[in-house]
Amino acid sequence: MKLLALVAVGAFAFWRSCIADPLRTEFEQSFIGREWVKQGGYGNRYPLSERCELLGGYLPFEDSEFAVSSHMCEGQRLELFERFMDPVIHKVKVLDAVLLPKFEKGDDLMFLGECKLRGKIDKFFFALVNMANRESVNWKTGVKAAWYPNPKTGKIEELSTRHIVCYEPTPP
Repeated sequence: MKLLALVAVGAFAFWRSCIADPLRTEFEQSFIGREWVKQGGYGNRYPLSERCELLGGYLPFEDSEFAVSSHMCEGQRLELFERFMDPVIHKVKVLDAVLLPKFEKGDDLMFLGECKLRGKIDKFFFALVNMANRESVNWKTGVKAAWYPNPKTGKIEELSTRHIVCYEPTPP
């Protein structure tokens, strides 16, 4: 009986690891493991792919060696999870890459505290949302997908949208 329980637990762990690690496309994989030095301003071509333009980036964790950078690659958004190899010269290594779904009219990417997870402001994930002239949206009304750059695994993991609420940003 104990052996059967161990086999079941092992099978569940194997199944869970299979779904927790989504396969990356060849394009996404072409970025993983590469190192580059961030130079110049936004709108510059990304040196590892002429198909991509740097849109910007942010540090998801305070006092961290990690960054997320956004790129536009032939009309589709690419998010890179990076680790600083040399912060002085802005040299980073790409840990993971995710090509986001194509944006539809009204879609936007929200991050850095524009959404709440389980009722608390959370700046550690980013979400694809469509506000559709609303002040807030949830998983039923406009939060389409969410991702969490996990520093423990070095992966950008999909996050359930079920407990996410995003708010229309207040103009400065």
